[in-house]
Amino acid sequence: MLGFPSILSRKCPREPKKLLAGTHSAAAHAVSAEDWAIKTRKRETQLSRAAKPRKGHSDRGIFGAAAKGCLSELEKTLKDNDINALNSSRETLLHVAATNGHLAIMEYLISKGAKPDVKDKKGRTPLHRAAEKGHGDAVKVLLRCGASMYSLDKEGKMPLHVAAQNSHGHILKVLLREEARSYRNQHNFLHRAALKDDSSLVKMLLKSGASIDGKDGRGQTALSYALSRGFENTAKVLLEAGARVDSSMAERAFNSNHPSIFKMLLGYSKDLPSDLMESTLFKAVQKNLTPLHAAAERGHLSVVRVLILFLMCFYVLFCFFFSV
Repeated sequence: MLGFPSILSRKCPREPKKLLAGTHSAAAHAVSAEDWAIKTRKRETQLSRAAKPRKGHSDRGIFGAAAKGCLSELEKTLKDNDINALNSSRETLLHVAATNGHLAIMEYLISKGAKPDVKDKKGRTPLHRAAEKGHGDAVKVLLRCGASMYSLDKEGKMPLHVAAQNSHGHILKVLLREEARSYRNQHNFLHRAALKDDSSLVKMLLKSGASIDGKDGRGQTALSYALSRGFENTAKVLLEAGARVDSSMAERAFNSNHPSIFKMLLGYSKDLPSDLMESTLFKAVQKNLTPLHAAAERGHLSVVRVLILFLMCFYVLFCFFFSV
């Protein structure tokens, strides 16, 4: 165990040690989510094939030692070819250790060549398990050794999703920090949530510090995708959180097959830059929409009052000039 921490020489049971927050990038460098997903699936299939179920053994022994966090017992029973062995649930030892947050066991297994992205019966990796249970330091260990943040289980969920479902906000922050550190112009977590119209996850990500206007390799933001796909709820969450609107977004909303999206964008026209507001209002007239229609439909009473007052003043001036 050359270079492995002296903590491994202690007898079990042990207390998990605190780890440094430094992590290693595991993000793929594909521009499109589709290309990235194909490459990831191929890699994960290879990993799953490399991991073999144990034959002639029960799930006790090495898996029991990993579950208990007893390193000395694991060292006695583990053989080199057992590092990526699978139990009856197709879990590796690293799955079991990550589920229980046993850091010393995890570090030992990784030092011996444990693969971090093998999937169990549910399609979940050790990172899914650590995120699901809220083990922040275990998540950091896995990220540092190259575990994929974007791996999908059989329900299409990333580790981020299972952390969010279990209200582990601290795990979201860890994953977002790692993403920001290793970001390579690809779809980030917020883009992916917007593309799935997962407005609840979008809210949680924004609350946890996600960059609202972050762009991918195509120059698109989360709001761009929400508008182009007609995802009104997600677009509303982003707009209310202060997402920036540019002329290309207004054009995309105008030309989309989702008129409700353009109406919604028009309802937020008071927050747009003056040149963009002028362009948006002109397009609204082309679609027989007015700011008053949009504001009333969105329930923006203060905007409705201002517009009605403006119309009344315009009417008075109109009557005055035509009466003289």
